[in-house]
Amino acid sequence: MICEYKSVETSPRRGEPPCGGLWFRNRIYSVQTTLLDARTGVKKVRRIGLEPKTLPDARNEMAALLQTIAEKGATRQQGRTFKDHREHYIKRVASQRSRLLS
Repeated sequence: MICEYKSVETSPRRGEPPCGGLWFRNRIYSVQTTLLDARTGVKKVRRIGLEPKTLPDARNEMAALLQTIAEKGATRQQGRTFKDHREHYIKRVASQRSRLLS
Protein backbone atom coordinates (compact mmCIF):
# COMPACT_ATOMS: atom_id res chain seq x y z
CA MET A 1 0.00 0.00 0.00
CA ILE A 2 1.40 3.36 -1.04
CA CYS A 3 0.90 6.18 1.42
CA GLU A 4 0.47 9.49 -0.35
CA TYR A 5 0.23 13.01 0.96
CA LYS A 6 -3.33 14.29 0.63
CA SER A 7 -4.21 17.96 0.65
CA VAL A 8 -6.52 18.85 3.52
CA GLU A 9 -9.69 20.42 2.20
CA THR A 10 -12.70 21.27 4.27
CA SER A 11 -16.23 20.99 2.99
CA PRO A 12 -17.36 24.18 1.23
CA ARG A 13 -20.87 23.50 2.56
CA ARG A 14 -19.65 24.23 6.09
CA GLY A 15 -18.46 27.66 5.05
CA GLU A 16 -14.85 26.90 6.03
CA PRO A 17 -12.03 28.00 3.74
CA PRO A 18 -9.62 25.36 2.41
CA CYS A 19 -6.37 24.88 4.31
CA GLY A 20 -3.68 25.91 1.83
CA GLY A 21 -0.36 24.25 2.60
CA LEU A 22 -1.78 21.73 5.09
CA TRP A 23 -1.26 18.05 4.20
CA PHE A 24 -2.25 14.74 5.80
CA ARG A 25 -0.42 11.38 5.60
CA ASN A 26 -0.36 8.35 7.91
CA ARG A 27 -2.54 10.13 10.48
CA ILE A 28 -0.01 13.01 10.68
CA TYR A 29 -0.64 16.58 9.59
CA SER A 30 2.19 18.52 7.94
CA VAL A 31 2.72 22.02 6.59
CA GLN A 32 4.24 22.57 3.15
CA THR A 33 6.25 25.79 3.04
CA THR A 34 9.30 27.31 1.41
CA LEU A 35 12.44 27.61 3.53
CA LEU A 36 15.70 29.37 2.77
CA ASP A 37 18.76 27.11 2.88
CA ALA A 38 21.32 28.90 5.08
CA ARG A 39 24.32 27.45 3.28
CA THR A 40 23.38 27.89 -0.38
CA GLY A 41 20.85 30.74 -0.17
CA VAL A 42 18.37 28.74 -2.26
CA LYS A 43 14.71 28.50 -1.31
CA LYS A 44 13.30 24.95 -1.21
CA VAL A 45 9.85 23.55 -0.59
CA ARG A 46 9.70 21.42 2.58
CA ARG A 47 7.04 19.63 4.61
CA ILE A 48 7.20 20.09 8.37
CA GLY A 49 5.35 17.60 10.59
CA LEU A 50 2.82 18.80 13.17
CA GLU A 51 1.74 17.16 16.45
CA PRO A 52 -2.06 17.76 16.60
CA LYS A 53 -4.60 15.04 15.95
CA THR A 54 -7.56 17.22 14.91
CA LEU A 55 -8.02 19.59 11.99
CA PRO A 56 -8.75 22.74 14.06
CA ASP A 57 -5.63 22.15 16.17
CA ALA A 58 -3.58 21.55 13.02
CA ARG A 59 -4.83 24.83 11.54
CA ASN A 60 -3.86 26.74 14.69
CA GLU A 61 -0.41 25.15 14.86
CA MET A 62 0.16 25.77 11.13
CA ALA A 63 -0.70 29.46 11.58
CA ALA A 64 1.67 29.74 14.55
CA LEU A 65 4.48 27.96 12.67
CA LEU A 66 4.12 30.13 9.57
CA GLN A 67 4.08 33.26 11.73
CA THR A 68 7.27 32.13 13.48
CA ILE A 69 8.95 31.46 10.14
CA ALA A 70 7.91 34.89 8.85
CA GLU A 71 9.12 36.70 11.99
CA LYS A 72 12.43 34.93 12.47
CA GLY A 73 13.25 34.31 8.83
CA ALA A 74 13.77 30.65 9.74
CA THR A 75 16.32 28.82 7.67
CA ARG A 76 17.04 25.15 7.26
CA GLN A 77 20.47 24.07 8.43
CA GLN A 78 22.15 21.34 6.44
CA GLY A 79 24.97 18.96 7.12
CA ARG A 80 28.22 18.80 5.22
CA THR A 81 28.37 19.64 1.54
CA PHE A 82 29.14 16.91 -0.97
CA LYS A 83 32.62 18.34 -1.49
CA ASP A 84 33.43 18.10 2.25
CA HIS A 85 32.03 14.59 2.45
CA ARG A 86 34.00 13.48 -0.62
CA GLU A 87 37.29 14.74 0.85
CA HIS A 88 36.57 12.98 4.16
CA TYR A 89 35.67 9.75 2.32
CA ILE A 90 38.84 9.79 0.18
CA LYS A 91 41.06 10.31 3.24
CA ARG A 92 39.33 7.50 5.11
CA VAL A 93 39.62 5.04 2.21
CA ALA A 94 43.31 5.93 1.78
CA SER A 95 44.02 5.30 5.49
CA GLN A 96 42.18 1.97 5.40
CA ARG A 97 44.13 0.92 2.31
CA SER A 98 47.44 1.77 3.92
CA ARG A 99 46.49 -0.31 6.99
CA LEU A 100 45.54 -3.29 4.85
CA LEU A 101 48.68 -3.14 2.72
CA SER A 102 51.11 -2.79 5.62
